[in-house]
Amino acid sequence: MRAWPTISILALWGVLNTLCPAIADELHLSNGDVITGQLIRMEENKLLFKTSYAGEIKVNWPEVINLITDDPIKVILIDKTVLEGFSRKASVNMMRLETEKLKAPSDFKLSKVTAINPGKKSGVKITARTNVGLTQERGNTDTDKLWLDGEFIARTEKSRYTFLGELNSSITRF
Repeated sequence: MRAWPTISILALWGVLNTLCPAIADELHLSNGDVITGQLIRMEENKLLFKTSYAGEIKVNWPEVINLITDDPIKVILIDKTVLEGFSRKASVNMMRLETEKLKAPSDFKLSKVTAINPGKKSGVKITARTNVGLTQERGNTDTDKLWLDGEFIARTEKSRYTFLGELNSSITRF
């Protein structure tokens, strides 16, 4: 008699688990494989996809024949058109994007896609370097030397700023 509540709860959990499958994005590949997980982004012909069993994996974009997402994505096409919506099942090598802004879904070839959920790129790229030298001798001749130089470069899409500096110091005592 005491096992009845436990059996009921387990049976209810089993029924709900089969009726409500886990939500996941689907990636269909040209070799027939279907990978489930979460779409992160696609840039430079590489699709970054996160799975529960293999972590983040990179897939060559030309290998993808279909993509289905549960979350909205941002798609950038070759002609710089930006679309946002849900990717749904479509014909092979096609993408169907459902969006609230359009009454009918938008269909286009996967080869027309240049990026999906692109990463944010910084407007400024900074590089820097420094060199330091020091010589110290004691004994019959006292010599102290110090040498320091550096370079700082900041680049934007249209400009480049460079700062250079150098310091030389030398002390010699006889």
